[in-house]
Amino acid sequence: MNKTLIFNVISFQVLWFACVQGSWSLALAAITIFMLLHLRFVQKHAAEYLHALLFTALGFVMETAINSLDFIHYANSATIGNSGLRFAPFWLVCLWLGFSTTFFHSFTWLQTRPVMRTLLILVALPISYELGARFSGSTFPQSKPIGLIVVTLVWVLAFNLGFYWVNYLQRITNARRSYV
Repeated sequence: MNKTLIFNVISFQVLWFACVQGSWSLALAAITIFMLLHLRFVQKHAAEYLHALLFTALGFVMETAINSLDFIHYANSATIGNSGLRFAPFWLVCLWLGFSTTFFHSFTWLQTRPVMRTLLILVALPISYELGARFSGSTFPQSKPIGLIVVTLVWVLAFNLGFYWVNYLQRITNARRSYV
């Protein structure tokens, strides 16, 4: 195993633990340190910047929808008046940004294995969200099983879309290099 892979795996787990505490300031400190270290020691692909932006934006929209539709209520989420719109909290958006880095490093072995990555999400995601909800003070207002099923299915889509974007962005990056 190479050092960047180990670093990416361990540093993301530390980021996850810091962010699920539900604190805005702790999440800000954790993602800042995580990204600075990632950019210094791990990042190798120019496409990773655009992927991080796309995947984090996707996460914000998806988590805002899940939160607003009452499948989960995230601690520290902002609302707009009486509209019922509850935005994904900052700490969760930081997690999506950090997770976006794993596609190019920790999860490269899954790029050509869509069945394996879907099975991984089906098994690991409910555990991650259950633990994250406990640490952050988030709740499942309708029912925990339904909330976890919805979140897991959303993540199956997001995870596979994230790999599609990786492949697409790498093709574009490689095509530009061949023209130069």
